[in-house]
Amino acid sequence: TSRPRGAFTSLVLGQYDSAGALRYVGDVGGGFSADAVKSLSTMLNRATATECPFTGPPPSGRLVFWCRPELVVSVRFAGWSPAGMLRFPVFEWVRPDIPPASCQLVERPLS
Repeated sequence: TSRPRGAFTSLVLGQYDSAGALRYVGDVGGGFSADAVKSLSTMLNRATATECPFTGPPPSGRLVFWCRPELVVSVRFAGWSPAGMLRFPVFEWVRPDIPPASCQLVERPLS
C-alpha cells in the first residue's frame, strides 16, 4: 500500500544499534507546526518504502506507512522508559545536517 499524499498523525522513530540494525524507540505525534507538516509530508512522500526498515516491526494497532530511514528529526523527551522507549517525545525540527547512520543508541543505565 502506498502512502496517501498529505498530512500524517505521527512519526515512527528509530536509532541504530551497535550492529547497525534500526531499532524502534517510539512515536512522536506532537509539536508539528503547519509548515512542518507540509515539509515533512513532502519528504516522506519521496522516501516511501514498501517494507518496514526496523529490525522487528514496532508494535502497532494502526495503519503504518513505511519510509526509508533517510530523515533525521530532533525531538525533546522526558526520558527513557525501562523498555528503552522515549517518554513523551515532542517534535522540534528536521535535521538535514545529520546523517541517519549517526543516530546511534547509547547504553543507558537501568533505573
